[in-house]
Amino acid sequence: MDYARPSQVDDAVRLLAEGPGWSRLIAGGTDLLVQKPVEVRRLVDTGGLGLINLTEHDGRLRIESGMTVSDIESALLIRDHPCWRLLAEAAASLGTPGVRNRATIGGNLCNGSPAADLAVAALALDGRAEIAGGAGVREVGLDDFFIGVNHTAVKEDEVLVAVDMPGWGAASRSMGTGTAAVGADVGTSGVPGGSGATGVAGAFLKLRRHQSSVDIATVNTAAVVRMREGVIAEARVAVGAVAEIPFVSRGAAAALAGREPSDEAFRAAGAAAAAEARPISDIRASAEYRREMIAVLVRRVLEEAVRRCGA
Repeated sequence: MDYARPSQVDDAVRLLAEGPGWSRLIAGGTDLLVQKPVEVRRLVDTGGLGLINLTEHDGRLRIESGMTVSDIESALLIRDHPCWRLLAEAAASLGTPGVRNRATIGGNLCNGSPAADLAVAALALDGRAEIAGGAGVREVGLDDFFIGVNHTAVKEDEVLVAVDMPGWGAASRSMGTGTAAVGADVGTSGVPGGSGATGVAGAFLKLRRHQSSVDIATVNTAAVVRMREGVIAEARVAVGAVAEIPFVSRGAAAALAGREPSDEAFRAAGAAAAAEARPISDIRASAEYRREMIAVLVRRVLEEAVRRCGA
């Protein structure tokens, strides 16, 4: 087997183009080395590309594809932001410490697993992918990034360079600014609270066979909720492990828009997400159980996101 460790993205693209179908990128190796695909005759190691940076610009977060899961979990810029924090929560739920130290956000997304934790988190944040290929760099919204099981928009001769996510108008405490509206009272989450809560926050939840285990998700979900004067002005709910791809529930968003936070509203959103899902039965759970748990997890993640808004 050939092995290459280029130092430039253009060189990685060239090496991939030379061996369509039998050249494969390797980052942390936590998926590829387990799968051991027989058709692979060349490994192109992304470790020399230097794609490990985390930056914030104009309220947007940019995570380069080689950043490890453990670095995402511990980054203050992410953990201290009312919305981006759900990325840290998803990262903390992924595998063992050893896996998190090796696995990368690029690998977690490009593997195309329906249950990928960081994929669900980034979808909820309305992220977009920056992809380099022979024709240059292009951007793809994560809504269009996942195509099928283990199949993404990244072509055989392309490299995922970074993932970019909006801040939803909020700011990380580590950047020295807050998210409170003028005159609003501020809850413990750092966003406005009280009965007329105004603010934005996110949350991530994951169900697995044993909550203390390192198993992949039976169901996972993430949500970002924007509150305005006590009413849900906007919500984005993503769900994983219940269809061929992780997806954003349009029905859940529609069920919440313009409503005050309530058990009834959250249950309606959960039911809408469950109706959109196409779960399967496998060793982790039956399709029926998964569908029931979608409704439960969506309700709980929305409750937590709204609580973090101070409502």
